[in-house]
Amino acid sequence: MLTAHRALRLALSRVAEKLYGVDLSVEGIAADQIKLEDILPSIPANALVQLVDGSGDAQGVLVMPSPIVGALVEIQTIGHITEKTPEGRPSTPTDAALARRFSDDVLRAFGELLRDVPGEEWTQGYLTGDAMFDTRPLPLFLHDIPYRRLRAPITLAGDARTGEIDLILPAEAADGRGRDLRQQAADSAEKWQNAIEGRVLDSAVQLTADLARLSLPLSRVRKLEPGHLLSVPIANLRNVRLHALDGAVVASGRLGMANGAKAVMVSRLGPGGPEGGHDGDTPLPPPDAVPLNVPDLPEMPALPDIPPMEMAAPEVTPLDDDEAAEPTDKLPDIPGLADLGIPTDGDTPSMAPTPIAIDLGDTQ
Repeated sequence: MLTAHRALRLALSRVAEKLYGVDLSVEGIAADQIKLEDILPSIPANALVQLVDGSGDAQGVLVMPSPIVGALVEIQTIGHITEKTPEGRPSTPTDAALARRFSDDVLRAFGELLRDVPGEEWTQGYLTGDAMFDTRPLPLFLHDIPYRRLRAPITLAGDARTGEIDLILPAEAADGRGRDLRQQAADSAEKWQNAIEGRVLDSAVQLTADLARLSLPLSRVRKLEPGHLLSVPIANLRNVRLHALDGAVVASGRLGMANGAKAVMVSRLGPGGPEGGHDGDTPLPPPDAVPLNVPDLPEMPALPDIPPMEMAAPEVTPLDDDEAAEPTDKLPDIPGLADLGIPTDGDTPSMAPTPIAIDLGDTQ
């Protein structure tokens, strides 16, 4: 019966031959169980640490030593593995990208070989996840459960490169009881975002309805008292602007009544206002400026030329000295007047004074 030890050895050899055409030999695979707190201290310096994601929320670690990673990089960049082993250096994102296909194919082949083997369900469904270049937070990404570790000492291209690849997977097959901490973090971030968004959207926002902005002399402002009236252009009723606390215009509408109270019917969102309304940044006309609806009058037709008029003064015949000296009592009577019954002999009876009311009006 195929075991996990042999399946990993076959997977490593076959993938190296298939991808790069190089020989990969495995000296012997050791297996043990390891606790979460012991994983981090067991990782050698400068090793490439890759998280491996399984079915459900299962997660493990694949550790590749620096000499093996360097060999994979050389094969894909210069076409062969150099005889001299490069000095150890920390792994980079480029190293992780070039080694990812090898890791994925090994994990896939490993699981395929053990798919139908009873008791080896813990090996199924793993693929390479994120690389960790700072391994200190590694325990935060893994569940606190027992793990199985397979340690495979390998040799590439004869003795050109040697190193030990460690595959660490949960000891039991994923049964849905655990939770992927990275998914937990993502879920928590989403829940936090939804919660803060809900709080913000449910919070009260104060809006100020701006009917008009008036410019008045300071002397008049100082005399304002309750009951004084300020004139507002009628056009402003069609463009009441709603301001937020920061002064930004969020909407505009029309002033009216609703259920016996003053109300603003929103007609437009944003800083723009309907035509005919006032602009908050434009000075308003004086309070007593009321627009007049004066109809357009037709043009007057051209008047004809009027010739100048000659006006002569009437002729007056002066009186001679004899006529001017005659007394006025010799003037003739004016015919047609009735007799008023007033004595003409100069003996006019006396009359009692009669009071008269005189309206002098307003003498101020």
